[in-house]
Amino acid sequence: MVSFMEGVQWFHISALYNLGLPFLVYYMGTSILASRPTGYGDTDISEDPELADEKKMSMEFFGVKLKMDPLYMCIGIAVVCIIIGFSPIYLHALGVKDFGFGGEDGLSECGSKFCFMGYKQSQKITDPETNEPLIIGPFGLGASILSVGIILGIGLAIGLYYKLQSTNVIEIRNRSKELENEFAAALFQLGNRLGDGIPAEIAFAKVASSMEGSISGQFFQAVSNNIMRQGMSVDQAIFDPHHGALLQFPSALIESSMKVLTESSKKGPLVAAQALMNISQYIKQMHTVNERLQDLMSETISSMKSQIKFLTPVISGIVIGITSMITTILGKLSTQMKKIQAGSATGAGMPGGLSDMFGDGIPAFYFQLIVGIYVIQLAYILTILINGIENGSDKLGEKYNIGINVTKGTTIYCFLATVVMIGFNFVAGSILGAGK
Repeated sequence: MVSFMEGVQWFHISALYNLGLPFLVYYMGTSILASRPTGYGDTDISEDPELADEKKMSMEFFGVKLKMDPLYMCIGIAVVCIIIGFSPIYLHALGVKDFGFGGEDGLSECGSKFCFMGYKQSQKITDPETNEPLIIGPFGLGASILSVGIILGIGLAIGLYYKLQSTNVIEIRNRSKELENEFAAALFQLGNRLGDGIPAEIAFAKVASSMEGSISGQFFQAVSNNIMRQGMSVDQAIFDPHHGALLQFPSALIESSMKVLTESSKKGPLVAAQALMNISQYIKQMHTVNERLQDLMSETISSMKSQIKFLTPVISGIVIGITSMITTILGKLSTQMKKIQAGSATGAGMPGGLSDMFGDGIPAFYFQLIVGIYVIQLAYILTILINGIENGSDKLGEKYNIGINVTKGTTIYCFLATVVMIGFNFVAGSILGAGK
């Protein structure tokens, strides 16, 4: 009901929904995350220059494959949707006559039950220059529906940009993550081989053979192939910028473990073996910590995910529909009461109608924009917090999840807001009936 209080403007509500609440949620969330026990985190390979092409869209024209930055397409989507969404405002500014739909209504500004733009004279505010009632709006159902397109454009632009930019890269990272999950056992085997006095060059081949079919086996086989076929040293076989095994499995954890191996090997195989055993134990403990954290926070994470994927967009969409319906009802009742007062002999002594109880109200056009932007902001912020709880410092996973959650949340919200607005307004229109 705040949107119908006298003196409350759309920017007052926007300051609360789009500035105050998001800042409070983000501040409280990051403050809590600061106390999270740290793990080794996940590797952000999105900034790797070798993977620059993987962050682009692949398109085929006349048999020719082209790579394009998704930013341009996403900006185009946002611009088109924003231009269409704001059309009621600039059409009114250009002097285009309002039109409507849904049957005739003699009391309506456009002569129909539902107006496209729905501009009307304010009951409370006058133009300081002409001292005439100020024209306010757009209150029309058509304008409210088109405003949903603005949110859809912004949400899809943000979501698709993050998703398209990270989809290919995260597939590569997921292979590395799978290797990290079984790397403790692989390092333990490699350490045992080195402890038996087997040279590192041969130990890699033996471990690759014993772990054949696994991701770890593929990594060690890549190292062994570089040593056997290209005559590289262990250091080159792993870290070579053009042929090193790490190119296929980019991971900070694996890279640091292999650096320890190559440095400790200079002091002898027994020292290297002990170093790998220690790293293996460390990785196991870190996995235990991360699993325990996720177990402790599982209920909170589940609640936050349901907020993003279902509760927030659904509730917000219904709220917009109800607000639009109430705005329509109050507007029509106020107009009908004025007509009754005008035709009454005692009209001068009667109260001014609903306009005395409420202000002009905030058009559903603006209120929908405020709530829609809030839905996008909340999906963005909660995704960052969820990712921080589950994965610690993982920028790539954060971008990918933002892309998915913002896209889905915005789509659900826009669909429900549109359907509920249309449904509730038609119900309200049929109840009130056409003016005579």
